[in-house]
Amino acid sequence: MSNAQIGGRIRTLREEKKLTVKELAARAGVSEKYIYEIERGRKSFSVKTLCRLARALSTSCDYIMFGGERTDRPPEETRILHVLDAMDDDRILRMRELIELFRDAADLL
Repeated sequence: MSNAQIGGRIRTLREEKKLTVKELAARAGVSEKYIYEIERGRKSFSVKTLCRLARALSTSCDYIMFGGERTDRPPEETRILHVLDAMDDDRILRMRELIELFRDAADLL
């Protein structure tokens, strides 16, 4: 698991999804230069950035780090995660509570 291998997987995923470096950077909340450096294996990143990249690329953190079998998310799940990424912790907590209410109400039907 070298930075070059990890960066290569990120670049391959980005290209498969037809995203520019600028688009991936915006989705992950990092700079274009940082994406460029990661893809070339020159920079490592935090777990938080790993999670943001995985969400932005609709894949798992595990795949980015270790390769192997990919677990791409369905597009709708990815869209929901992008909405959640834009929220602060309090709003995410309220959204979770609402989702749980809807789930419980659906169980009653």
